[in-house]
Amino acid sequence: MLKSIKNNYLLILFLIIVLAAGTVVGCGKNDIKSTSETSKIPTKEPGKLIVGFCATWPPFEYRDEKGRLIGFDVDLAKEIGKDLGLKVEFKDADWQGLVPSLQKGDYDILITCFGASEARGQTVAFSDPYYELGSSIVVLKNNDRIKSKEDLAGKVVGVQLGSADEMAAEELNKEIGFKELKKFKLPPDEFMDLKQGGVDAVIIGYPYAVHNIKKMGEDYKIVGEPFNPEQIVMVIRKDNTQLLEAVNKSLARIKQDGTYDKLIKKWLSV
Repeated sequence: MLKSIKNNYLLILFLIIVLAAGTVVGCGKNDIKSTSETSKIPTKEPGKLIVGFCATWPPFEYRDEKGRLIGFDVDLAKEIGKDLGLKVEFKDADWQGLVPSLQKGDYDILITCFGASEARGQTVAFSDPYYELGSSIVVLKNNDRIKSKEDLAGKVVGVQLGSADEMAAEELNKEIGFKELKKFKLPPDEFMDLKQGGVDAVIIGYPYAVHNIKKMGEDYKIVGEPFNPEQIVMVIRKDNTQLLEAVNKSLARIKQDGTYDKLIKKWLSV
């Protein structure tokens, strides 16, 4: 009798172990964090995902009062790193040099509010879009002469060099004719020149404009509606197809499970 009970107990224990093992294997097949999958992704340094960006573009990427990197793109990169089983390392650099440095191999990926048109024609690959960003017009609070993009005719307009906003401003300049289109290295330079009267208006991404106005008080205001919507993408070297596929798979997960909506609410809701 005792022998029979013991045999039955062993049989049940064996079945539990088999079922548990099957469950673990089954989960691993569809999990992007699978070691067998992520180990094949080529990166600059084993176990790391080196992200290039320019941390002067709130609320996408910037430094807080303690110098810590924060923003939508920072959180997005960390989520992708978790999925790929890679530790994320950020490298802050000048905006204009990001793509050449990526091509040289300094970074694995650019996650820095990059418009697809900004690197079009260069030897890089784009992820699936993760945001649509429109350009906006910012003027001083007491400016009642500029109320829409049509009112920029004959005015001095500022824009960031090498950005999607620059392309939007160039097209608008052809359409209505500015007095001058001044180009700046960084967005804060545009706002400083606007405050000092060097330009009549600046053309800048809408979330950045909202963030700056909230931060700087009532010196500025947005006029008209956002225009020239641009698809925002991550940028990867063209030869790293495995990383591109893994990043797109991770982005799909982030959008599907509610993580994306939480990041939008945290950083980009205006």
